[in-house]
Amino acid sequence: MNFLFEASLVVLIAFLAWTSFFVVKQKTAIVVEFLGKFSFIAKAGLNFKLPLPFMTISEPISLQLHQMKEEVSVKTKDNAFVTFPISVQYKVIESRIREAYYELASPVQQISSYVLNVVRSETALLSMDELYTKKEEIATAVKLDLRTKMARFGFEIVTVLVDEPMPSKEVRVAFNRVIAAERERESAINEAEAIRIIKVGEARAQAESLELTANAYVKQRQIYAQGAKEAMEELAAALPTLSVQEVLQYLADMDHRDMLREASKGPGTILIPQINAANIGETMALIESKRDYENSELR
Repeated sequence: MNFLFEASLVVLIAFLAWTSFFVVKQKTAIVVEFLGKFSFIAKAGLNFKLPLPFMTISEPISLQLHQMKEEVSVKTKDNAFVTFPISVQYKVIESRIREAYYELASPVQQISSYVLNVVRSETALLSMDELYTKKEEIATAVKLDLRTKMARFGFEIVTVLVDEPMPSKEVRVAFNRVIAAERERESAINEAEAIRIIKVGEARAQAESLELTANAYVKQRQIYAQGAKEAMEELAAALPTLSVQEVLQYLADMDHRDMLREASKGPGTILIPQINAANIGETMALIESKRDYENSELR
């Protein structure tokens, strides 16, 4: 009988010791309850409590940094549907472990709901192009809103990261078409501008060429007029009996002879004097003799 009593006493003492002492790991905490009511928070190390069933302990609460990822589907101001990948890093505030344990049954789900509401309200006022340039503003807005709301539940929002927006397949196809059309329009404008520059350059070159030709012609006529003037003065000095009309006729005859001399230099050239009723036979005979001569040379 004594043996049974002693054995039962040993078992009872071992049970009380086993349920009274417990160890809490680093970066974790445990909530201790007395008859179902909160008693205290046990930190890392060896801890003591009243044995079962008076005091019970909770599952370890992690104090490490956690990260949740969420993909939020939003509709922009220009009616484009875009998916926003968002990462939220959070942790339990050590001074508010009690609130973190009792207030929220599912903190991840609660954070996800807040993220969804904030992101949709922010992006509803932006176009799809603005989503790419205002990612930081959206991340800051989500962080400030979550930090205020989750602090009363014992959670600290460390940072919020927003990745590149992911438009739907239809939006990407339409957006690529818009970009392609814009590039084609810019290419057409550049080609038209290049053609305009070439045409303007050609017109300027042609205008300069015409100006140079006109100046050369004017210079030539000036030189010719000066030469004619000097020739008339020399003839008038050498032959004072000649009239002005005779001098002019003499110069005109000289030009005529020079013209005939230059024209006759071309191979196969036939110079025909002015045809009238008196010399038409002579002219035709000249043409026929020229033709016979050329035929004989070919043979």
